[in-house]
Amino acid sequence: VCSSDLVRSGAGTGFDVLTTLEYGDYVDVLAVSNDWIKVTDGNVTGFVSAEYVSIRDGEKPSRGSSSSEKGQADRKSVV
Repeated sequence: VCSSDLVRSGAGTGFDVLTTLEYGDYVDVLAVSNDWIKVTDGNVTGFVSAEYVSIRDGEKPSRGSSSSEKGQADRKSVV
């Protein structure tokens, strides 16, 4: 990724862009397929291309939010 990754409403480039993720942003990974990853940031749920991201295990760094959320999914960072 040069600077950002598009979050789309569906798993494909033909779907609408909902928002963008910047390098280093953390989101919850909901599902992984070969080419697309379903993610949520708590406000928006959508799909990002697996080609431009890496998945890292563990919790996101604390930014004033509780680390004791129930049912936390894996965390991933856009890199």
